[in-house]
Amino acid sequence: MNSITAAAGDVPAVFTLGDSFVDTGNNNYVVTIAKSNFPPYGRDFPGETPTGRFSNGRLIPDFLGIRYLSSVTDLI
Repeated sequence: MNSITAAAGDVPAVFTLGDSFVDTGNNNYVVTIAKSNFPPYGRDFPGETPTGRFSNGRLIPDFLGIRYLSSVTDLI
């Protein structure tokens, strides 16, 4: 059986590749009648603000990335 060894150090980014569990989409800039920029979408997001994502709040990648949020906002 293989063992997994954790390496110490900073993680520069978190890339998430996957299916609908990690990509809820955002079509705010697409001409369509299928929109999600109104309640109840976003009800579990800070401020209960709909974001245009087909989700009621944050997903697993959002929770994983929160640890690295300060490094991302430093770039903006």
